[in-house]
Amino acid sequence: MKRLLSFLIIFLLVFSFSCKPGVKEKDAFEPSFSTYKSDSAGPNEPVVKNEIFYGLLTPVQICTIFNRLGVPYNNAALNPITKRDQYLSSSKASINTGIYGVDFGYLKMFGIGQEMIDYMVTIREMSNKLGIPDSYLTEPIKRIQNDMAEPDTIMSLMNSAYFNM
Repeated sequence: MKRLLSFLIIFLLVFSFSCKPGVKEKDAFEPSFSTYKSDSAGPNEPVVKNEIFYGLLTPVQICTIFNRLGVPYNNAALNPITKRDQYLSSSKASINTGIYGVDFGYLKMFGIGQEMIDYMVTIREMSNKLGIPDSYLTEPIKRIQNDMAEPDTIMSLMNSAYFNM
């Protein structure tokens, strides 16, 4: 029995020391950046461009949502008209023209007349920066000044001015 036990111990020792763990090779990260540009003299294949359209809400729709939710008036939520000269690029000017449109509708909800006119004038100035024809906004401004007390008229004028742009 001693012999069997010693043979088993020797076998286990030999077996355990003879199996060395293999050296793991580290996967070296090799970035595959390339500055290769295809030859322009090659075949002229048309480039497929994908356009992405985002469904943005109009200022009138946003104001309708505010009205339905019962959002209270907060002057701090408005984009100050004094910032209109800070938007020099056309992308910033166009985004903020839309923001001023939402602010205009927000003021309309609460019937704040003089600020509404100031925002409408600001929207016109921003639109002029963007090259939008003045006629799209001049008529609605005149009609809004005449019908300040009629919220439905103002909403329809905002809609028509937005869709004309």
